Amino acid sequence: MPFRLDEANEVEWHRTLRSSGEHRGESLRHLSSDRQPGVQAERVSVLLVEDEPELLDVFAAFLREQEFHVLEANNGYEALLEFDRIGADVVVTDLHMPGLDGLALLRALKRRDPFVEVIVLTGDSSVDAAIAAMRVDGAFDFLIKPLARIERLTEVLLLAAERRRQARSQAHDRMRSEQIRTIALELTGAGNAEERLTEAIAGVASTWTPTRSVRMSSMRL
Repeated sequence: MPFRLDEANEVEWHRTLRSSGEHRGESLRHLSSDRQPGVQAERVSVLLVEDEPELLDVFAAFLREQEFHVLEANNGYEALLEFDRIGADVVVTDLHMPGLDGLALLRALKRRDPFVEVIVLTGDSSVDAAIAAMRVDGAFDFLIKPLARIERLTEVLLLAAERRRQARSQAHDRMRSEQIRTIALELTGAGNAEERLTEAIAGVASTWTPTRSVRMSSMRL
């Protein structure tokens, strides 16, 4: 069922948004001070996918207040076009959307970039589907809307961005280790293998640059 803000909820959404924007609030200062060194909001690109314009506007405005780089899409197909065009560190998507739903979008995004983290938004009646999306399809987390605390979105986004950063770093380390092992095999039995291996490792370490992921330019689902 499409999410609708009733009058009471709309007042509460705008009160939360106004409070975060005017004061940055002690709650948000506390949240910022508790963050571990690593990923900061201004370094995180977020793609919001929501077919309810009212809710999309609320989330986008709040995250921009938190200094995230925010992209917006009204449906799954538009989200894929935006992802192929620019990319994103984390995608926040509604689960139930017409056409390409959140689950199909999650799978398509993971095929394009295995390191992208996806957070699913769902209603109370769809919690089981959201849990399955985490277990089977690799969603990072799910949030039930309407959110009891909109700040929870910031917390989960930063955790997701940090996991993406760590996963990419570990993948680069594995690639470097594989390159070093290949060099070691090539040097086996040729002169002073230990000395030449040490030199090779130093050479790889000094010239290593992480490879950039190549994004699909076509609309592939």
